[in-house]
Amino acid sequence: MTPACELSIIIPAYQAEKYLGRCLESILGRLDGAAEVIVVDDASRDGTADIARSWAGRHPGAMRLLVHPSNQGVAASRNTGLAAATGRLVMFVDADDWIDSRECLRLLELQRQTKADLTCGNARVSSSDGAGGRRLHRRRGVVALAPRADFAAVVPHLPVLDTCWAKLFTTRLLRERSLQFNASLKYGEDTLFTNSYAWAAEAVVINYDCCLYHYYQNEASCMRTIDARSRLQQLDILLCALAALAAERSLAEQLLLRKAGEAVWSMRKYARSVQERRELLRQFWASDAMAKGLYGCLARRGKVKHRLLWKLLASSPNRWDCCWLRWW
Repeated sequence: MTPACELSIIIPAYQAEKYLGRCLESILGRLDGAAEVIVVDDASRDGTADIARSWAGRHPGAMRLLVHPSNQGVAASRNTGLAAATGRLVMFVDADDWIDSRECLRLLELQRQTKADLTCGNARVSSSDGAGGRRLHRRRGVVALAPRADFAAVVPHLPVLDTCWAKLFTTRLLRERSLQFNASLKYGEDTLFTNSYAWAAEAVVINYDCCLYHYYQNEASCMRTIDARSRLQQLDILLCALAALAAERSLAEQLLLRKAGEAVWSMRKYARSVQERRELLRQFWASDAMAKGLYGCLARRGKVKHRLLWKLLASSPNRWDCCWLRWW
């Protein structure tokens, strides 16, 4: 099937009336002809759908609005957009973020030159007034990787794979592998999706100097409002799913290390009391990831400090939590 356009930009939107206009303004009229925009309204109760319809009316043929009858979550919204995409490439943009169209065209040209299955740019953490902030990834230059041939070379660049935005995915590979977002995950669904895709890719190119994406830290987002217990449950599901990507233990441990550390760190950061922390620890010790030995990567591959703290933790579960969590 011949792609109808070069790029499909998928925007999941829920209660996004404050931000959606800014997001669409950064794309429509600037990438016309090169891209189609698919907004998926996840049963918003505010004016999100009306704003999207207004923009679609001003840009007929360049934008479509799809509406969920009930709220299904960001993963399901992205899957809906994927199913409708007609472009050769796919990009994801969150409704409260925006892009730099010139940098986006630059990344598109890099993909044409390299024919990479996954082409990654950089992002800036920006303020609500649109002012450019710090670069999300501090590395510089362009890096070419071959995950299937040498995944060890990808390990220093794994932080780039934590998110699905600021990237160009090929529709061909997505459909060949039937890759979708795990709709049961409310936290880390993009990490699992992007790592699964990268694992299947022949070639990955990262341009750390191409800051095409502006990430706005929205205090009302799921990432900010999820409670500590749910966060730990979601990390447990994520760790088990990530472990399944790699048959070789050493590669799986490298893939798991950062998220395993995040699970421990989250108990310290998000627990609101000593009692809640101890309840989280009981949940932690009873988790599927713990039963499968997935936290062993901390003892074998973590920083020296974390290895020592893990030994203290594992030697006396639920006893020294106030001590070791303080220093994690």
